[in-house]
Amino acid sequence: MVPNRQSASAVATTLVGLYELEFGGKQNGRYRISRKFLHQVAGRKKISDGFLSDIAEEVYEAGFILVDLGAYVAVINQSLTRNYRHVTKNAVAEIMMPWMERENEKPPPAKRAGTTKRKVVRKTKLGAKGV
Repeated sequence: MVPNRQSASAVATTLVGLYELEFGGKQNGRYRISRKFLHQVAGRKKISDGFLSDIAEEVYEAGFILVDLGAYVAVINQSLTRNYRHVTKNAVAEIMMPWMERENEKPPPAKRAGTTKRKVVRKTKLGAKGV
């Protein structure tokens, strides 16, 4: 029997409150919580993907982001992502399109930097012999 089955809103309120609480040697800030402990906080035997999504939505509305890390979930402040770089169309094209499809671009060099062919030496009964 799992006592005190909580709503997504109530769980989100708890998670946001933990962000402001002093623990782990820090006054406040980002943290992670195990799924097992999240079950206890939610008062549920199972936390479905839909319920976790509802929690994430409520956490987001409070100015935080819930990150699903598999065995853990993390809570971070939305402001941490404000200064992230914005992906451009050209950056995506550079990664996704082979070099041959790009205009005015030379093919990549045949060898990677720092790689050289080495002579393999095979030891025989009569001594070293180059191959």
